[in-house]
Amino acid sequence: MDNLEASTDSIGIKNLEIYLSVGVGEIERKIGQRLCLQIEVFLPLDKSGQTDELKYTISYVDISNLVKELSKGREYKLLEHFGRVIIEKIFLEFTKVEAVKILVEKKHVPDKDFLGESSFIRLFRTREQLKTS
Repeated sequence: MDNLEASTDSIGIKNLEIYLSVGVGEIERKIGQRLCLQIEVFLPLDKSGQTDELKYTISYVDISNLVKELSKGREYKLLEHFGRVIIEKIFLEFTKVEAVKILVEKKHVPDKDFLGESSFIRLFRTREQLKTS
């Protein structure tokens, strides 16, 4: 476990479902796919815990709306790219966030030869890591 993850507070969203034009093949993107996301943002929560004020934290709804907005009217070939776009936008919109962990899962892989249950990517980036990459 990363030191930041072990020592920092976080807010998470589980099972955020979206429909997205994603896939390497053109037909796959045209059809689109249902994805399920887990998003965890790491930030200090002391002040919001002491004051009971939303202005010292981040709203789950705002994060959810950001992801939904990034999925509308755009196509992505790779889950990795979609995940990175989400992370970059979270850092841009929410300056309190120090790190983001995201899991993006395809519920159905449109390939008759694929015998697994689902396909997913998991990314963890700190604000500092994203600046240097």
